[in-house]
Amino acid sequence: MIKPEQPDNRRFQLMRLQTLITMENYLIDQMKIVPHWDQKNTRQLIDILDQSIAGEIEKLSSRNMSCNK
Repeated sequence: MIKPEQPDNRRFQLMRLQTLITMENYLIDQMKIVPHWDQKNTRQLIDILDQSIAGEIEKLSSRNMSCNK
């Protein structure tokens, strides 16, 4: 029987991390194309994405540390 994957599964964590990085890269590319965007709001969006990316990396690395013990 195939075990259903849980949202905290490593594969899902990697997919979330990849999605967040893709979103941040897309936003940065759009800023280059549309330079008149409000820089304050855009900076806030990038900061939030950075925090989310850091959180996902932290979850993945802490999981790796607990698996290696």
